Amino acid sequence: MKKLLLILLCLPFIGFGQGWIKGYVDAHAYSVEQTNDGGYILAGEISTPNNHSDIWLLKTDGQGNQQWVNTFGTVERDACYAVKQTTDGGYILAGHIGETDTAHGEVWMSKVDSVGNQIWSNTYGDGNSSYSIEQTNDGCFVFGGNGGVHKTDNNGNLQWSHNYDSDLASIIHLTKTFDGGFIIAGLDTMINACIMKIDSLGIKQWKKIYGSNNTDWEQISSTQEIVGGIILVGEQEFVSGPNIGYNNVWLIKTNPLGDTLWERSVLVDRFPFISARSIQQTSDGGFIISGFAAVSNQQNDYDIILLKTDANGVKQWSNIFGGSGIDVSFSVRQTLDGGYIIAGISESHTYTLIKTDGNGNITSTFNIPIPNPNRKLEKVVDILGRETKQTNQTLLYLYDDGTVEKRIVIE
Repeated sequence: MKKLLLILLCLPFIGFGQGWIKGYVDAHAYSVEQTNDGGYILAGEISTPNNHSDIWLLKTDGQGNQQWVNTFGTVERDACYAVKQTTDGGYILAGHIGETDTAHGEVWMSKVDSVGNQIWSNTYGDGNSSYSIEQTNDGCFVFGGNGGVHKTDNNGNLQWSHNYDSDLASIIHLTKTFDGGFIIAGLDTMINACIMKIDSLGIKQWKKIYGSNNTDWEQISSTQEIVGGIILVGEQEFVSGPNIGYNNVWLIKTNPLGDTLWERSVLVDRFPFISARSIQQTSDGGFIISGFAAVSNQQNDYDIILLKTDANGVKQWSNIFGGSGIDVSFSVRQTLDGGYIIAGISESHTYTLIKTDGNGNITSTFNIPIPNPNRKLEKVVDILGRETKQTNQTLLYLYDDGTVEKRIVIE
């Protein structure tokens, strides 16, 4: 009596699952980048026994599995808000150290090697943290913090500093431009949302203010220079009109001089509150945005939101990730396989790192077609590729339409 113990139909794959979720206990991730080897570098903070925090730096492989981790810090509250891989394969970090209940701490920057060993660490005076950092074309670094923008050499020594007290009350984001200068996003002295362009020496070139009379609060959280202009994302709270009482994703495209080309207020599932914190242009010319949304009327109940638009800022799809409690994201990047990687803060420590496919899904589905009933068997081979008619072993049945069946027939 013959028994067919196992049949596995092997056909050309139509799609692969590209998504997964990783949680790292007691860690919050504020920044993520895909590294040259296809893995990921995460930076943030990790809880310490004294109820404070240390700077946390984690390197993973392409599946989010830890390769190495390192921490830095003082006995107070320390955090890293930005990390970038440098041209030498190491990493540059920016944030703050030494924050207490009564003091902001110091603006902090550090350079580490390719496996997270600290090469140097510098502080740059009391004040607000640094939330952005860029490596310049000459191998140096520029960061925003402590009320201004600062450039250091490759060892962290200051080369120049500029404060923009008459133009900016706060600096939220800084990004490098094609000409070697920088776009600064923040709030001006009248608490208006604005961006300012500076050259490679930190000299102001122009400043633009954005907003309307229909909103009570507006903020630009992230920017990127793109071909033909600049894309800005933030949030706005409406005080009149059909969207009164809602915080929406605020998306603006400008020309290279900051003049508005179009502006979008993107509603996502009528959530009462949405905060957009990170944007990047995608390979199809559209934009990927991450942030967080209040998904219910309960206090402190936020989920991570991922939003994709086309090149004109029109919503294509959105997705949310999270459970009960607080789950938020401050960083998203498109990955080499066309998916997206999201860094998060999760009250449950479940959603520290999220990888999705190109449609924002953690799991992908694909259909396996039914075999052609008219196909013809060409030959049967063993696992070494030798033709055989023997049973009681793993056999591969090869058909003329290119399909393969893997069988174990027991007699």
